[in-house]
Amino acid sequence: MKIFLYTFFIFQLVLTSVPGFSKEDAFIQKTINKTKRDVLTIGGLGLGGAALGLSTLAFVKEPLDNLKNIAIGGAVGIILGVGVVAYNHATEGNLYYESYNIDPKEFETGERISWHKRQIEENILVIKSDLPPLSYNFQF
Repeated sequence: MKIFLYTFFIFQLVLTSVPGFSKEDAFIQKTINKTKRDVLTIGGLGLGGAALGLSTLAFVKEPLDNLKNIAIGGAVGIILGVGVVAYNHATEGNLYYESYNIDPKEFETGERISWHKRQIEENILVIKSDLPPLSYNFQF
């Protein structure tokens, strides 16, 4: 019972925590929200599968002999949840292309390379320019 309570409290802490950042970073916030959504999707489908497994106990003569149905239902739910999350991540690229009004068929290698170069110059190089220069000083 202690392990269950510790796991439950840690799970709640992770899901309800509000991370603090010195700078509000939209990318990090979006990543955290996606991760929470994915964990809740997998967990919710796992709980739903366990509930379906639990409901099958009413239809058997010896419910105590068939408690494995709960675990099997939960496992099937988790597998379905992972499938849903994987499908969402696999189709996420289409939304990315649509948001930039890019036709993937017309977006050939040369155009893709120049587009990535522009994205790096606009986003990543700006971040690097904010960092202080790295230098080493050795004295013997």
